[in-house]
Amino acid sequence: MKLLSVVLLLLPLSLCLAEVVNDFTQSCPGFFATPNDVVSPPTGFTGDRFKRICQTLNDKAEFATLYDTTYRIPVYSAYRFTGLKKCKRSKNWYIEPQLENGTLGPNMDNESAVGNIVNQAKNGDYKKSGYDRGHLAPVFHATSQNCANATFTLTNIAPQIHLFNSGKWNMIEKEMANVLNKDCINVGLRAFVVTGVVPGNNKMNNSVQIPSHFWTAFCCLDNNNKTIRSSAYYGKKDDSVKEKDESEKEKDESEKEKDESVKEKDESEKEKDESEKEKDDSEKEKDESEKEKDESEKEKDESVNEKDESEKEKDESEKEKDDSEKEKDESEKEKDDSEKEKDDSEKEKDESEKEKDESEKEKDESVNEKDESEKEKDDSEKDKDESEKEKDDSEKEKDDSEKEKDEFVVYQWNVKNMETELTQLYKIHVNNIPDFRFTLFAGECYTETEPMEKQIVEKPAKDKKGTKACKPKKRQKL
Repeated sequence: MKLLSVVLLLLPLSLCLAEVVNDFTQSCPGFFATPNDVVSPPTGFTGDRFKRICQTLNDKAEFATLYDTTYRIPVYSAYRFTGLKKCKRSKNWYIEPQLENGTLGPNMDNESAVGNIVNQAKNGDYKKSGYDRGHLAPVFHATSQNCANATFTLTNIAPQIHLFNSGKWNMIEKEMANVLNKDCINVGLRAFVVTGVVPGNNKMNNSVQIPSHFWTAFCCLDNNNKTIRSSAYYGKKDDSVKEKDESEKEKDESEKEKDESVKEKDESEKEKDESEKEKDDSEKEKDESEKEKDESEKEKDESVNEKDESEKEKDESEKEKDDSEKEKDESEKEKDDSEKEKDDSEKEKDESEKEKDESEKEKDESVNEKDESEKEKDDSEKDKDESEKEKDDSEKEKDDSEKEKDEFVVYQWNVKNMETELTQLYKIHVNNIPDFRFTLFAGECYTETEPMEKQIVEKPAKDKKGTKACKPKKRQKL
């Protein structure tokens, strides 16, 4: 048995041309760990809805996938990790032709080459869906450029929220790659990875099931097929964070209402200032009217003065003409002088009124300048309020984005406990059989070095420097 397993692992993958197969251990065993010399694909799922695919591109199998044709998402994808490469992302998306017609060729192909597609997801299912095409076997872990291109088959894809895909799950892919490089590849171990999803209760575009959990696990073996290191991760949406977000949202709404109240108060003060300004304008118009009246009185007094002068000249003339009238004229003169003094007094009064009007005018102008200054201040406050509002909106959008990121939580666990957790989840969402049991590596790859309790993963690990170029690597002998 041991000899048979070793021979299977040494088979060139280019000979594994059959895409949809009956048995992974016979068709493409090289992507699965072999603890204790046994090829060990995940176990637990049976039935015609689940199809085994040796993912083949350009006549070369690159990884393996168990696909659920009912939910139109993969259960898992398995691959061997050989180190970080600098592979480019593909722009072409493929499907598996043999899921629709078993007589078609072994290689993945474009949708147009197949025709009617009913047993798997299509590109159109993801358009305007609000979900990313989430890789199970990621481009970042690809062993070659052909392998990287092969990961862009929709049978290796499940709907994934963008913030989770580009955030914490991307962090896990990088952290796992660094761990596998440092603790497995660089010390002569062989690394195997299996990544999968747990289907949720909702469908995308009424066609593709949306996962509730993403999970991944690895197993590192020495040349004697002994398990040296293993670990597992899974990610989901954190409901407790959602409740916290709702509380924060209510607090933000309260602060917003408070800001609106302050804004209304400012508007009221502005209206009050406008009313005061209108009142000042009315007083100014009244002062102008009084001034015009004073000017009219002044003109009248000047006309009287001119008349008095004329009378005086007439009196002088009369005095020369008739001395007898002199006394009378003198009396009239005294009277006229008295009137003149009165007129002068009126004139001085008019001058005083004029000065008073000028003073009132200056005062009004000062009030106007003050009103203009207040208006400019109000406008400045209004602009400031608008700027603060825009800033608050921007901060709110940023906070909402951060909150959405925080809604997702990722845990690290040991393989055995992860199998127990996934068994319970799959019983709920896929299989109600009482004795159903799911295993990641056929009940093997257990180690004592990994955490027994769930540990939340908070900080991303730094990328490993000096990644290798994306070139084919010769298969190592066992």
